[in-house]
Amino acid sequence: MGVGEMPDDRKTAFTTEALDMLRLPLDEDLVTKKVKDVVTIRILEYPDAINQADRIFGKNMWEAIIQDVKVMHGGYAMVVRVEVKAGDHVITRDGVSFREFGGSGIADHILALSECFHDAMKMSLQSFGDQFGLTLDDSAWND
Repeated sequence: MGVGEMPDDRKTAFTTEALDMLRLPLDEDLVTKKVKDVVTIRILEYPDAINQADRIFGKNMWEAIIQDVKVMHGGYAMVVRVEVKAGDHVITRDGVSFREFGGSGIADHILALSECFHDAMKMSLQSFGDQFGLTLDDSAWND
């Protein structure tokens, strides 16, 4: 099975239209570049990931559910499961993220939890392929 491909029994659960969309490369207009120190990374922003999932899977045909949250090493670790309804199947993918909280105020904790959820959800969606930024990490080290 290649990168971003699904097992054969799950492929048949998606519509032909959804499979065709999943096979396409990500639209470069949806890619955001962020620079930290000397590294440029390319990402799909959270709202764009949601729009992609709605477009490909259908609104109300998928959801992101927090499976676990732990406080550790000055931050939060979170597991988020994405469940996609596809025919008679529910396809699940889990993503994990960690975010430090920058201070002790409630706003610091809320921000860390929110960013942690966003990142873990995007990781879950990436396993469906390039429409969710699977190959963006390939260019993370040099631009």
